[in-house]
Amino acid sequence: MDLEAEGYIGHNSIIRLQNIYILRAWLFIPEILARELREKP
Repeated sequence: MDLEAEGYIGHNSIIRLQNIYILRAWLFIPEILARELREKP
């Protein structure tokens, strides 16, 4: 029971980290696109 709980918590933490990276990517993508559009003549 304890091992399963620890594994489940670890899995949730990995999912949370992935979600954080995805959210950061979605925040950075518009900035990157805006920079590329500004640099293009």
